Amino acid sequence: MTSSQEPRAKSQQPRPFLLRVRVCSSFIATCLLNLAALRSLRWLAWLVPASSQKALCNPGMNCHGCPWAVGACPIGVMACGSAVHTLPVYAISFVLVLSAVLGRLTCAFLCPFGLLQDLLYKIPFFRIKLPRWTRYGKYLALALLVFILPYWLGFEQSGYLKVNKPVLNKAVAVDGDESDAAGKLDVTIAVENLGPKPVVRPQVDLVYLSAGKEELFRTRKEYSDVTVAPGDTVTLPKIRIPDRLSEGVLSASSPQSEVEQSSPYNLYYCRLCPVGTLEATLPAFASGTSGGMYAWASGRSMRIGILAAFLLLMVMVSRPFCRTFCPAGAIYALCSRVALSRMNLDKNACIHCGACNRVCPVDLDVPSEVGGPECIACGDCRKVCPKGGIKRTFGL
Repeated sequence: MTSSQEPRAKSQQPRPFLLRVRVCSSFIATCLLNLAALRSLRWLAWLVPASSQKALCNPGMNCHGCPWAVGACPIGVMACGSAVHTLPVYAISFVLVLSAVLGRLTCAFLCPFGLLQDLLYKIPFFRIKLPRWTRYGKYLALALLVFILPYWLGFEQSGYLKVNKPVLNKAVAVDGDESDAAGKLDVTIAVENLGPKPVVRPQVDLVYLSAGKEELFRTRKEYSDVTVAPGDTVTLPKIRIPDRLSEGVLSASSPQSEVEQSSPYNLYYCRLCPVGTLEATLPAFASGTSGGMYAWASGRSMRIGILAAFLLLMVMVSRPFCRTFCPAGAIYALCSRVALSRMNLDKNACIHCGACNRVCPVDLDVPSEVGGPECIACGDCRKVCPKGGIKRTFGL
């Protein structure tokens, strides 16, 4: 071997797995996307405002139902938008811009669930290969579970009460009993049912709050003989309360103003997604919280079964979730041909040695598929090419 060849040979020595660039970048991305974990550490809690509402989207698959997450899952936003028949312009635009700039490089370098798959595949176990047709599963999941079924089935909603502004009047004595009316108000409230189902036994909460938001008085009234039909507005019987308007502001609300939404048949992507089950359902169950749409009781057998199947596959197959069931990967794949960042092969330099195929984490025929929709642009093939025929390019 000549001296000019020695540096080339040394540069091809594989780095330890945990020191590879994409593993390190995925780990950093995972930490940044789950910064809410710092809220448990008082001296770092200031880094993550408690009022954070996850207004930004995640670049990779990281469930916004996770108690640590600081970003929203674009797939979850799209599925919810489909269910309520609105176009989630922000989420779609975010993913398309990311796709146009980075392509599927996001899958290899920024996805927390991709990092989990890489780590589990390092466990010594027997290996299997997935049939090529399974790669189309992610496109089916994107079309069917993110857009078509949510749009078609919609959400099942409980009744939703809109509580109008209360009308206040000085209490009037009944049967000449002035003591009962002294220093009190008669409050009249109208409620409107905006939901698709009747609201039985409507409830109203009346609360006095001081200027400093201190609760001075609270009472709840339940109207056991009242039912509010969908679309109806009903004026409820008067409620008599102490007159404390000089001390605070009176507000009226109802616990039945909280919309409970559920997806019929649990067929939306978020209901089946193993990322949501791992990062939201299981933590909610462990902490004793309801978990909202990720609740333990909601299709738990199916969800746990899907998660268990993928975790087992991750030990036997490299990145099975990315290849078969990830709708974010499907979007990035569809945009990969126009992405600014992509992998390219100099076919004149290729000697068909097979080294690139042996290291490809998604089992591609690299000479014919590098830089295509299924290529996650990880760069592993570039590192082992003896002729340096595979390069990463950035530009139009």
